[in-house]
Amino acid sequence: DVVRTRLYNQPFEIVEGKRVGQWYTGVLDCASHILRDEGILAFWKGFTGHFMRTGPHYVVSFMFIGYFQRASRELKLTQERQAWEAQMRAAFHRYEEYPGQWNKSSIKNALAAALPPAGAKEEERREKARERESLAILASCGKPGTGSISFQEFLGGGAEQLDAAVGRCR
Repeated sequence: DVVRTRLYNQPFEIVEGKRVGQWYTGVLDCASHILRDEGILAFWKGFTGHFMRTGPHYVVSFMFIGYFQRASRELKLTQERQAWEAQMRAAFHRYEEYPGQWNKSSIKNALAAALPPAGAKEEERREKARERESLAILASCGKPGTGSISFQEFLGGGAEQLDAAVGRCR
């Protein structure tokens, strides 16, 4: 800032249509003169006044930047959650056998749809795994004794368990 100010404020002449300074020929020349004549601390002359003028601006700017970054992240997470819920709702309704409810066969059908085709021997093993996993999901997410789970119960933990079950059934 000191170098720039000194360059701008020096007297100048117009030579062949160009502005030429009388004291300094350029940035490096100005900086070397200041360093040689006044010492290293001369580069910080006027810093206090400059900081008092611009400091509050930077503080407020960084506060707003932080606020907007957090708000942007929260908005993105909310949008991702809403998109995920919409996908889960579509998947849930695709396999429900009773309106708004999944039973054991609904879960087994969803697991079967998520897995690639397999041979006869492999399919037998997968059928046992789907049976086991569907009972486990009903037991952990559903209300005891109902044998089914609602969409809200599915979102509350069944979706993650279903995803993990797909991995275990492979």
